[in-house]
Parts: sequence; C-alpha cells; structure tokens
Amino acid sequence: MAAQAKAEMRIPPAAGAAKPDRASAPASGTATVTVACKIPAGLRLTVFEERTERFPAPAGNSYTETISRPMVGVEPITIHGTRANANSMDAPKASIVGGYALTHGVNKAFWDLWLEQNQTTEIVTNRLVFAFEKADTTRGVAKDNRATLSGLEPLNMGRRMERVGGKERSVPVDPRLRTLAKITSEKKADDVDDE
Repeated sequence: MAAQAKAEMRIPPAAGAAKPDRASAPASGTATVTVACKIPAGLRLTVFEERTERFPAPAGNSYTETISRPMVGVEPITIHGTRANANSMDAPKASIVGGYALTHGVNKAFWDLWLEQNQTTEIVTNRLVFAFEKADTTRGVAKDNRATLSGLEPLNMGRRMERVGGKERSVPVDPRLRTLAKITSEKKADDVDDE
C-alpha cells in the first residue's frame, strides 16, 4: 500500500527547480483526486499568482512590489473537515476514515497547483491533508495515518491513578491537560512573586 501511495502521490518540484514567471490556471480536465483532511473545520483552498504591481508613494513617486493575489477565474474549493457532519443540517455529509474526512471529485490540476504552492506548510508536511487519484488509496493511507494528531482534537477530560513520588495521584489522561496545568501553576507562581 505504501509503495503504491508513493508512486501515485504528486510531489511538487524541488525548491530550486525552475518555475514559470506567472502561474497558469489549473486546466479544466476531468481528472480528479480524493482529498483527506484531518482538520475539524475543513479547508477552503485557494490558488494564487504572483504579480508585480505599482503603488503610489509620497511626493508623486511610486514603487513596485511583487504580491500574491488569488488567481482570477479560479474558484476556491472547500474541503470537508472531520466535523462536517455536525456543523449543520445543510452541510454535505463527509465520510470519515481513520479520523480523516474525505472529499471526492476535487480537480486534480487545481490540487496539484495548490500543493505546489503549499508544500512547506505544516498541514502538508504533517500529513493533515493529502490526496490521491484513487479513492481506495486515499482511504488506505488515511487508515495507516490513524494515529496522526492535528492538535485540534477534543480534550479527553478523563483521569487515571498514577504513582508520582511514591504516592498515588489522580492525573489527566490527556497530556495536553498536564501541560496546561503546568503553565497555569507557573503563572500563579509568577503572580505571587510579583506581589
């Protein structure tokens, strides 16, 4: 499964690879991908193009700057999140596999361009969003990455008994609560020191 997934995954060119001066709009082909997303609210994907524009400056001068603007004529695409089923009665139902929401039928050319523009973002490098042409491959990779955490999961408020310093103590199950408790106790200590 992993070898098939690597062969099918579209990896953007290396950072040093030559790029055209201006990005071209995604082709309107019929090729599609299935996108898996582990972000609860989902994503709204937009592709950008770089433009050099002239701006007015004081004393009648002007300056040019290269800026990124949404690509004209290319509509953003909404990707389902893991909470898509709970947000609204009108929201389309997303199938959830391995903790990822699947969005079928995303234009492949659009996805490839978006991925190229966002290849270094944490949601891509941490495998919180990925896509394959075959839905079965996407499902398989989502199942394989079941343990991947986005950091946006609900807190587990449960507690368990643990021996700490020779004594039994009730401690939070979720390690994020331990971190939060530590930050809170350090803040209280700082407040006492300030008085």
